[in-house]
Amino acid sequence: RLDAFACGGLAALAPVWLARCPNFLFWGLAALPFFTPWSRAHPAVETVGYTLVAIAAGLVIERISRTDPPSLPSRILGKPALVMLGRVSYSIYLTHLPLRAALRDGFLSRVRPLDTPAAWLAQLGFWLGAGSTCVLCGWLTWRFFEEPTRRAIVGLLRPKPVSVSGRPPCPP
Repeated sequence: RLDAFACGGLAALAPVWLARCPNFLFWGLAALPFFTPWSRAHPAVETVGYTLVAIAAGLVIERISRTDPPSLPSRILGKPALVMLGRVSYSIYLTHLPLRAALRDGFLSRVRPLDTPAAWLAQLGFWLGAGSTCVLCGWLTWRFFEEPTRRAIVGLLRPKPVSVSGRPPCPP
């Protein structure tokens, strides 16, 4: 799914011409995923479906973040809890599949149809619990692994002061 990361990066570095893109063309591109046949049996989902979703999400994020003054969606997405969720989202992405599978095997041991209110409530409870667990584990992974690693790499890449005289530079 490198296409999704690429679309996010391009949205962050969006060229000026994208801001001048007419609204009908912009929202037409953003709506493309709604016209994809969403079935795992259909090859378009695995080949271009997820890429269309990534392109649409990148376009919408770029458009929302470019407005001045900030739009309502921009102000909502700028709330500290949502900013933190965005910050830890990669760690959640990396940990959610094995966590969800382990929780599913532990709490939903048998496949059952959603044919009763109790079955729907059990499924809802599972998704709320599994979702919360995935967010918590993603945050822990970010806090104790991803962020310290990022800081160490940035520290290594930061230019070191150099003295012209050959003597070590004075400490700041």
